[in-house]
Amino acid sequence: MFAGCPSSLPERIAATDWTGAPEPTLRSQLIMPLLIALGYGEHTLNKIREERSYKLKDPTPMEGSRRIRIDYEPTVCAHRLWLIEAKGADHKTSLDTLKQAHYYALHPEVRAALMVVIDADGLSVYDPEGLHWDEPLMPPIALNAIAQDFERIRQVLAADRVAAFIRGLHKEHIGRALGTELDFGPVRETEREMKEVFEVARTAIRENQDRFLHEEKDRSQRSRERILKSTGVWAVAQEANSPFAHNLRHVDDYVTAVLNREPSARKAQMELTWPAVTPGWKGDRRDYGPPRPLWWLRVVVLGACLRLRGEPGCEPLATEWARQGIRDHLLGFPDDPLHHAALRLQLAGIPLASRILGQCFDLHAEARRLRASWSAENKLRFGGDPGWLLTLMMRRVSVRMLRGQEPYTADALNARAAEAERALAHLPLPSAEWVGPATQDWFTCWERTDPLVECSLCVLGAGGGDDLIHEVDALGVVRAWAESDVALRRRAAKGLVHLL
Repeated sequence: MFAGCPSSLPERIAATDWTGAPEPTLRSQLIMPLLIALGYGEHTLNKIREERSYKLKDPTPMEGSRRIRIDYEPTVCAHRLWLIEAKGADHKTSLDTLKQAHYYALHPEVRAALMVVIDADGLSVYDPEGLHWDEPLMPPIALNAIAQDFERIRQVLAADRVAAFIRGLHKEHIGRALGTELDFGPVRETEREMKEVFEVARTAIRENQDRFLHEEKDRSQRSRERILKSTGVWAVAQEANSPFAHNLRHVDDYVTAVLNREPSARKAQMELTWPAVTPGWKGDRRDYGPPRPLWWLRVVVLGACLRLRGEPGCEPLATEWARQGIRDHLLGFPDDPLHHAALRLQLAGIPLASRILGQCFDLHAEARRLRASWSAENKLRFGGDPGWLLTLMMRRVSVRMLRGQEPYTADALNARAAEAERALAHLPLPSAEWVGPATQDWFTCWERTDPLVECSLCVLGAGGGDDLIHEVDALGVVRAWAESDVALRRRAAKGLVHLL
């Protein structure tokens, strides 16, 4: 199968009889899909240079044109390693074709380590610097067998394999050359030279990583902007539905998602927030019961509504939600037994889940196992360290804790919360190192502070809700936290001491 390609691609290629197909047909319908399947293309770091022209330099064995044009130069992280000389399936391999490809590969501006010829004989791979450069490195693969023999092609030419294959070839070249010597001096000299090569390679690798991370950051930002314009608040709610406190980028995204809409559509956009975390919701939330948000999403919505107050199309909903959020968060949902019980379950169930994961999983070993199967790109893109794995697992467990609760009633939630509280009291902290957010080690900080109140006070301290704090009689909570013996509480209320 063609890894990373639409499932229809290998079947389509395998079902096609390429016998006698002209060169343009092979280029568009076989060669380019094959390159994409091998990990090359505009959607990757491994671009494909097509029909690139180079000036000939004397002396040259070629007559006529003073330029050469190479059909395909697949690159790996912007470095050219091999080329393709394409002919039609009605064109048999000839010595002239091989000489042409060989000259292209050795051109000083190209210096390809491998050359591939595709014609009526199939796909053949050559070593242009080898002693027998005109003999294929492996038996040619017939055009009609490319789909079936794709794995053999992938081991040699795939973007994540070709460099290793080339290293093996050059190791043989170096070994053969050194084997002609009569003393060990050239071996020692080669060792010194290779150290220099390795340093140059390390520098190039660091540059590749920096370029990839820069491009990935830009790509991620563009993707984020597209999502905010298309999916909007729904996507923000899904991402911000987390058991961990994050930075306030989620608040920025929520505000952007709303303000991207015309004023007449902003209220409807905000109203997508809670359906996004309502299991089974399809169009009428009343048919599917109440939303089941994790505590951080509530903080994000409060912070966003404080910033949306007064914006065209956002009132009176922004102020209503901000007012209700302040009352619910600071006073513990005094008018809503259901959401009070859901929060109680989170405050015990999330720390309990983290400690069970810490006791049952070797996160370092699991992260190493995952990364072993990843490409270099994905390792840079996602990291895949134990902290990333813990965050991913905790989010899934926490979302399922609420989504899987049936019946979703205050009594059922309180009963389950009581069980979690008893288990939490008896379960020791894992002996393993905490790899999650620095301020939330096994959530022991939650024993000293309520995260919903803490983070809500922080976003209130940034401004926009002073009048609402007085309105919902929450000033006493601000005072209690500002005068607390617990440093976490005092720090959270620092931005509101001017109200006291």
